[in-house]
Amino acid sequence: MEEEKQEQNQAEKQKFNRTSFLIMAFVYMMLTATFVFYFKIGELTEAKEIVRRICDSVFIPSVIYLGIGGISYIGSKGGYDGLGYSFSNFGLHNIIPTFAKKKYENFYEYKTRKDEKGRKWLMEMLLIGAVGISVSIILLVIYYLV
Repeated sequence: MEEEKQEQNQAEKQKFNRTSFLIMAFVYMMLTATFVFYFKIGELTEAKEIVRRICDSVFIPSVIYLGIGGISYIGSKGGYDGLGYSFSNFGLHNIIPTFAKKKYENFYEYKTRKDEKGRKWLMEMLLIGAVGISVSIILLVIYYLV
């Protein structure tokens, strides 16, 4: 019974969130516009060079979004639990001498507590990054055809 409740809670957290998608898409567009202005596309006259610079302007934010989405996916699967456990138990106690007890007895308890809380990843960022990379590839093909 409790496992079903945890699975349902996990499914609700993984559900596609439209509001966060729109916010992330807006930020993506602003980053792309920033690179468009940075590359001074308005001053160019040659079509081939304009397409290349637009391709670059789309590619850079896409790689950033794809990277953040990929890292968050790995983290949601527990890929960084060992690192987090090491720093929470050993890292701070060795750098700053304290008399506080360790937070967790062992790694299993740490991982179990993290799993009970539920893990969320940024599916929206991964999706926006993948679409942006696809658009960038299309623009690159156009650049070589022109």
